[in-house]
Amino acid sequence: MVQSVSLDFANGRHQVTAIFNEDVSRSLTADDLVLIDPDTGQILDSNSYAVRYDSLKNVAVWTFPGLPDGRLPQANYQIRLRSDGITDAAGNHLAGNTDDTDETWGIDNVRVSVAGVSDTVVVRSDQNNDDHDIGNGSSNGQVAGQVCQDLNSNGRRDPGEQGMLNVVVYADLNGNIAQDPSEPFALSFGVVGSQILGEYHLTNLPAGAYSIREKVPAGYQQTSPSGGGYFVTIANGTVIASLDFGNRPVTPPELVPVSLAADPAPAQELATHIGPKISDENQNAK
Repeated sequence: MVQSVSLDFANGRHQVTAIFNEDVSRSLTADDLVLIDPDTGQILDSNSYAVRYDSLKNVAVWTFPGLPDGRLPQANYQIRLRSDGITDAAGNHLAGNTDDTDETWGIDNVRVSVAGVSDTVVVRSDQNNDDHDIGNGSSNGQVAGQVCQDLNSNGRRDPGEQGMLNVVVYADLNGNIAQDPSEPFALSFGVVGSQILGEYHLTNLPAGAYSIREKVPAGYQQTSPSGGGYFVTIANGTVIASLDFGNRPVTPPELVPVSLAADPAPAQELATHIGPKISDENQNAK
């Protein structure tokens, strides 16, 4: 039921993203995510969590508005999803196993380390353990990030700058800096209230080296990343996050008034050219 789980730093805050291969929107709550410090056994207070779910993509994103600046404290974390709380449309629970506390977990051994607030975290999604139903039989990797407007062209998303919807992000397999029909792609998505998220998840990428690019929307110019794309090496079962793209609107050229080379002839002068030409030898205008 779960394809992958990742922790990354986006738009100035930490977030946990889970990608499902079925719709779990009816049952999913913020409490279904549990973050534990395995070194101390301390569980992060669930009151600090919030979750949003995109039913078109079956993607859940947990953020932490109850923490200062929405950022996790520096620590090691064990990510868990509750199998008893997450069900699909038919009421089937997330496959899981039972640990020593008799509590069933859909995912219980995804471990990450937050060493700094701006870290990009690459998360290994549970090694395809059948007990946890990770990856739906696939061990391929994926990349994720955001596509946003960069109105001031500073190469990053600032407060007030919106995400962009339905922008194509693709793996440029042949390096021709164009999206070809056979190349894998994803569309940016996500709206919460008045905020456009512009998130994308490009999944099912076999292990290897990739050039990840966006198809720049009409009327925009790309501002980030420098070089136009990201060059990454993906391992099986991993997620590379925070591959963000910025675009600024292109200002149309101003219309410059064109002055005439010479002023038009006065109406009186034009009148002499209308009708048959008359000879006025004594210049008496008759």
